[in-house]
Amino acid sequence: MFRILSVALVLSVALLGSAQAKDKKEKVTKTKKVKEHVKIDKKVHTRIAKVKKKETIKIHTKGKHDSLALVEKGKIRSVVVKRGEKDVKVTKFRSSVRLHAALPGADGYQFISTAAVASVGFGYIDEDDENKLVVMWFAPDQVEGGDDGAEDLPADE
Repeated sequence: MFRILSVALVLSVALLGSAQAKDKKEKVTKTKKVKEHVKIDKKVHTRIAKVKKKETIKIHTKGKHDSLALVEKGKIRSVVVKRGEKDVKVTKFRSSVRLHAALPGADGYQFISTAAVASVGFGYIDEDDENKLVVMWFAPDQVEGGDDGAEDLPADE
């Protein structure tokens, strides 16, 4: 009789532990921030560099989200993301890793950046894709103010 009770106790503890582990795993999966890095096409970079006055350029489309760069004198002032008619919150990020597509070198010269910030991005949360953080990257010299006011890119948790 004692053996049956002890076996039942061991089994119940094992089942309870596996259920708690499963709940913990589900919570971790739900809170993990997955990022999608978007390298904007070199043609768009070239088009941005050629803007002399104020212009709005469509830089990216993903699902129902359209991303527009507000450009003035060859520099990106800000990025606006719209989901249909609704504005989506956009955050400015910086990274020490080069995550942007480079412009072609001028007259055969190649430029090397020694700055600590290698890329500046504008990101939003895509509610349609499991709350994935989508970031569009640019060279710091293409963004007005460079990395001023930018947050460090969050690490995967």
